[in-house]
Amino acid sequence: MKELHTQRLILRAWEPEDAVFLLDLESRSETVQYLGPDPMPMTTLEQAAASIVRRRAVREDGQGIWAITLRN
Repeated sequence: MKELHTQRLILRAWEPEDAVFLLDLESRSETVQYLGPDPMPMTTLEQAAASIVRRRAVREDGQGIWAITLRN
């Protein structure tokens, strides 16, 4: 997956070091309520790490699950 850059953002593949952020984000019920018909908040760092592995596996023809960060 290539990185994409705009004036304000970087779209990139999820990295293992993003696990702490992902756990924080997806442990919140107000966030995961929008992630499907029966969402379950994450509760462990291991779940976050496994989710990153799955997200990195989705890489076809420019499609994927991107991490989005602000450019410095």
